[in-house]
Amino acid sequence: MKKLSITARITIWYATFMVIITSVLIAVALAAFEYYEDVRVTDTTTGRLILFGFILFVVLVANLGGYRIAKRAYKPVGDIIDTVEGIRDDADLSRRLELGKNRDELYRLSDTFNQMIERIETDMNREKQFTSDVAHELKTPISVINYQSKYAMEDESYQAEAIRSIYEESQRMATTVSNLLTLSRSDEGRLKIEHEPVDLSLVCDGIAEQQNVVLSEQGIAIHTDIKDKVYVYGDEVMLVRMILNLIDNARKYGCDKNDRIELSLDVAGTDAIITVRDFGQGMTKDVLAHIWDRFYRADASRKDNDSTGLGLPIVKAIAEVHGGKIEVESEAGKGTTFTVRLPLNNVEK
Repeated sequence: MKKLSITARITIWYATFMVIITSVLIAVALAAFEYYEDVRVTDTTTGRLILFGFILFVVLVANLGGYRIAKRAYKPVGDIIDTVEGIRDDADLSRRLELGKNRDELYRLSDTFNQMIERIETDMNREKQFTSDVAHELKTPISVINYQSKYAMEDESYQAEAIRSIYEESQRMATTVSNLLTLSRSDEGRLKIEHEPVDLSLVCDGIAEQQNVVLSEQGIAIHTDIKDKVYVYGDEVMLVRMILNLIDNARKYGCDKNDRIELSLDVAGTDAIITVRDFGQGMTKDVLAHIWDRFYRADASRKDNDSTGLGLPIVKAIAEVHGGKIEVESEAGKGTTFTVRLPLNNVEK
């Protein structure tokens, strides 16, 4: 049975109370009439005083009853106010409102407020962690730039090396800031992309050719299985960035020398399926639970100077802004497979 609303409960309480008061009023009036008849009261002043006193008594009882009913009905409102003021004064976002037993308007209000506070708490914790991570990420390159500049001023023969080091660190900072801007815009729903037909087959072929040249120096080869004439609707630059990030992630954490990375493109139903697979160390379930976290690195002991821990979060953001999604399968010691699903755009070329 559905619980009664606050309005319905107050109405029932007050109606019941007024029925009782009215019944008492009628009973007293009848008793008074009988009294007048028995004693034959002829003093109209006395009768009026008795009637006035009775009316005053009824009004007083009605007001006291109404006050008690209102106090009882709105006690949960007072509890909510006290709790909210406590949260405000103590800045304690871990506190929650009690929901109560009746699923009425106040229950819904409390539940909505709790959800809002939980979201605010989550966002604030994320912001604190994010600020801490950014400070940590920028601390190292700034320290390097400061040290290299100082040392170059003291030793002219070291200036060329210092300039090279400063340039590399500034590039790293620029990449980090650019990635952070991309993720920030994605969080706020302001990540703007071009909307145009993209030949994903051509994009994947071009990336594979370019990356084979780059990675050949490390003994890594890109093996492809790319379906022809697969088109999606979106931003080609962003899609290239997404695929390159996946290949770069496979290079860093999934490949050794003389290893390979597989890049495939296929169609399943109304989706284009991009798959990037490596055959390296793979990831445990604990690691998989955090790979979309910003600044997270699966292997903190690795010293990849170009790794910011933002590559996979950006991949996820790009896939989602294109109306797609990304999935990952991995097993420790057997490698990792990332699968991106994007809506097809059926165009004739």
